[in-house]
Order: sequence, then C-alpha cells, then structure tokens
Amino acid sequence: AVMLTAVTVDVMNGVLCDHGLEGDSLRPLVDGKCSFSSLSFKTTSYNLKGKPLHLLAVLLVRHESAVPPAHPAYDGVQESLLCVARMLLSPPIRVDARKRQSKSPPTGIGS
Repeated sequence: AVMLTAVTVDVMNGVLCDHGLEGDSLRPLVDGKCSFSSLSFKTTSYNLKGKPLHLLAVLLVRHESAVPPAHPAYDGVQESLLCVARMLLSPPIRVDARKRQSKSPPTGIGS
C-alpha cells in the first residue's frame, strides 16, 4: 500500500509535521503501481505562515509477526502489521487558496 500526505519540514529539529490531505490517501499497490485522485490540501501556505508543504509518499508492506502469548486467547495467533519500507519527500509546494468555480454558467439580471 502507499500512503500520501502533506507535511511541513522543520529542518532545525529534523521533524515532519503532518497536515493531511482530504480524500482517499491510502491506496493499494498493484503490480508495482498505484494512483490517487480527488485529493486536496487541508490547509494553505498562508495559514502556515508562508511555509511550503511537501507531499510525503510512504510505501507500506505487510509484515507477519507472532503476537506474544501474554494472554491465552492469543496463543498461536498471527498478526499482520503494515510497516514502513520507504518514504519519499517532494520538493516544496506553495499552496494557495482559490475560490471554486461553479460548473454552471453565471446567470445575469435582464438576460
């Protein structure tokens, strides 16, 4: 699976701050490919005091591990975990807000 999110980078502290994306940002990887559609940013660079956003792509792989038998109900149970295999960070993106246009043509008075 691949997860896509929007982050800001704090270079001084080596920290990424997740600002998320609206839409389906976790997609399955099929034959080494995945695609995203209808994603939008949850915030703008203006709201982040001029900081650019970066897209962060995270490749997740399944890792089979045995659950420790701390409880009798878990004896022999296998748990499937998603683990980070690779992360890629995009160059900076300045996100600006624009009003969405209506799909219908505007109507005027006296038409």
